[in-house]
Amino acid sequence: MSALLLLRPDLNKLYTKHVELGLGSLLNPHLAMDMSNGRRTKQFYRLYFNYNGAYASALPTEDQFSHLKLGAAYKHVFDDFVLQSDAHLNDLYRFDTADQRFHNSVLNFNSKLQFTDSSKVWLPASLQMSAMGFYKESQSEERLFFVESQHEGMHEKLHQWTFKNNFSLQHSASQNYVHWQSQLKSKKKFNLADAQMALAVDVLQSNIKLIPELSVQYQLIEKGLYSSFELGADRALYTLRDLYTSNPFLQYFVPEGHFFGRASI
Repeated sequence: MSALLLLRPDLNKLYTKHVELGLGSLLNPHLAMDMSNGRRTKQFYRLYFNYNGAYASALPTEDQFSHLKLGAAYKHVFDDFVLQSDAHLNDLYRFDTADQRFHNSVLNFNSKLQFTDSSKVWLPASLQMSAMGFYKESQSEERLFFVESQHEGMHEKLHQWTFKNNFSLQHSASQNYVHWQSQLKSKKKFNLADAQMALAVDVLQSNIKLIPELSVQYQLIEKGLYSSFELGADRALYTLRDLYTSNPFLQYFVPEGHFFGRASI
């Protein structure tokens, strides 16, 4: 029997560069630019720029604004690992009904390494690092540095397991915070059920918590109906970036008490 040959479908032409410009009668400019290297899988990059504004004198003050987004992303597939990085700037100013100006800027950088060799337990499956700066009226209000590593493997009793460590340094409103968490997680399959168990050691400043996690899924009807049960908790720090971007008319916030965070169950 001869082999069946399938023709590869023709892909639509992919434009790797884009420029867009607009201008309205009330001086509300729009400018967008985008550039990438297309559908390459071994190496990819993208640059983008987007600006929208409205600040004509004919507009009410509360309707005037300026919003700038600027960023870049890069990915490279090597033989032993995959590198992904991105950086972006988000700058926004606007006014409230009392003509009070609000100007917030966020600068972010993220980088991640994914290793392809899974035979060495001491070598992490992934390593991630990120840094963030938040600025209010062009003055630095918050800085955050975060690093995370994750190891994966198989064990006779633990079956599929992951060991995750993350560490963060945060400076918010003249307060400094140190947060560390280590979590060991195991997945195990039974006849009709899947179980996932984890235990984390969470250290926030000098406060230490043990956080367990349990998730069970049972098959009632084959490939049709499942029942599940989950129990867990989490502890994380708030950021001024999230508070100000979620509440654009918030003038100033000072955290009260020793911790500036949240816990969820």
